[in-house]
This record gives sequence, C-alpha cells and structure tokens, in this order.
Amino acid sequence: MKNLLLLVILCYPFSTPSGYILKNDSIMFIYPSQEQEMQVIVSGNFNNWSKDDTWKMYYEEGTGYILEKDLQEVKKPGRSFYEFTFRVDGVLVDADDSASNVIHCAGFGSRYLIHF
Repeated sequence: MKNLLLLVILCYPFSTPSGYILKNDSIMFIYPSQEQEMQVIVSGNFNNWSKDDTWKMYYEEGTGYILEKDLQEVKKPGRSFYEFTFRVDGVLVDADDSASNVIHCAGFGSRYLIHF
C-alpha cells in the first residue's frame, strides 16, 4: 500500500495534462517539464497574450513550472470561457492534445480552454 501511495504522489504532477487546476478562489497553471533553465509564461486571451513577467512561472522540482493566480486575475465579467497556452523561451507552444480541455484554433494551434 505504501508503494502504491508513493507512486501516485510521484506521478500525479506529470499526469495532469489539463494545464491548470482550479482551487477555491485561485487557479494554478502547470507546465510539466524536467528542464529547469527555461522561461515559461502563461499567455492567454485573459491577459492579452502577455509576455509580462507577472505571468512568469517558477520551477518546482517534481512538478515542473507552476504559477498560482487569483481567479479574479483571469475571470472577467460577462465572459465564461478563456483560452491560453504557455510561452516557452518566447515561443507560444501548442497545448497537450491529450488533455480533455483543449481546442484547436485554426492558424494558431491547440490552446487550453478554461470554462466557468
């Protein structure tokens, strides 16, 4: 039982392909990677596809890059869904197509979808 629990704990961060987790009044963005020397920024239509350091993620061993924001920084009045992806070393990367909350934007690639 201990070994199974340890396996679940170790695998959990890399088995969440959704790109984010909603937690009460916050949202945690997750970019799984074992490479520590990258600049990863959350870019989406809620922050005008930002390149700004206020959306820069930090590396956490065993998880990858994470950033937690208050939902009010993402959720705007009158809107119920948002799309985003990650800007890695200045380049927007496609979302993980195996995630259940990914849409394909013609000419722009795959993006994560947040729906409230």
